[in-house]
Amino acid sequence: MGNNNEKIEPLVRISKNKYGFEDENKNEIVPPVYTDITEFGNGYAVVVDHETKYRKFIDATGKTIFELECEVASIPYQGRTICRKNDKWGIVDIFTGKTILQCEYDDINCCCKDDMRYDAHFCYLPNNYPEPFEENELSASEIIILQVAKDKKWGIVEHLHGKILLPLEYDEIILSDERCSDDKGIVLRVNKGGKWGMQVLTFTTSSTQNDHFDTKIKTVLPCEYDDIQKIYSSEDLFWSVKKDNKWGIIDLEGTITIPVQYDEIDDFRIASHGFLKVKKEGKWGVLNFNGNPLTSCEYDNIKFEYDKEEEKVVFSVKKDKKWDLIVIDYKTI
Repeated sequence: MGNNNEKIEPLVRISKNKYGFEDENKNEIVPPVYTDITEFGNGYAVVVDHETKYRKFIDATGKTIFELECEVASIPYQGRTICRKNDKWGIVDIFTGKTILQCEYDDINCCCKDDMRYDAHFCYLPNNYPEPFEENELSASEIIILQVAKDKKWGIVEHLHGKILLPLEYDEIILSDERCSDDKGIVLRVNKGGKWGMQVLTFTTSSTQNDHFDTKIKTVLPCEYDDIQKIYSSEDLFWSVKKDNKWGIIDLEGTITIPVQYDEIDDFRIASHGFLKVKKEGKWGVLNFNGNPLTSCEYDNIKFEYDKEEEKVVFSVKKDKKWDLIVIDYKTI
């Protein structure tokens, strides 16, 4: 059923402003009696009757699986729908009717799985998933984490049980662009009182009966930095940090690999090759990620080229209005 839902398209009756569904052969599946509908996703669609304010969850045959009184409801993923009731957000299990997360939050944003937000009228979660599902068959990579806001403070919950993973005490939370591999976790940049810190969230399979995942939050950096930025093409392994107008580099263990003492760190293009261009007292130099200098900070400008065939790194360096070349064997970096 879920594998065929992409063939079902909305059927619109403009004259009555009602919606239903038809299959790819234009055969009516659900009559046009609803005032609003979503597309099918994960085997289900949400249909709306604004007179009753109920959202109905239907399968591909048009059968009603569950009804929910709310203003907004997402297409369910793993049986969970994110809904808004009385202008507050929460999570409900459409198979049992159980409230997973009370509708008491001011906002909910999806943090992973394509970073899709939930403040649109209708919301989508990716990937068709056979429903109903077995929780103990899930892997950690299939867990959805959500940002939730209450009284202008943000935290993190997981969608399956509504467990609070990060308390609602932050002014802003930014996730890395992509989920790290499961052993590295998910990188969260958190802001409190105008200062940035970093947390890493990891999931591990649990053998307990009621909770199939153990979660762990590790504080990598306290909220004491002016800025934290991902290093280009470093796969979330290294981050640049700013404090008192100086920049340095840290790894995911919170170890400072390059001291916070540089006026500028330029990682464009060259970070993927294992080194960084740094500026100190108005002069540029080059370091590797361990902080070892490849050139000292004595140049007015540095340009970079990589000879892939020869496995050589070529720096064009400018000093006293003159350009020179520095060639480094890439295998020795």
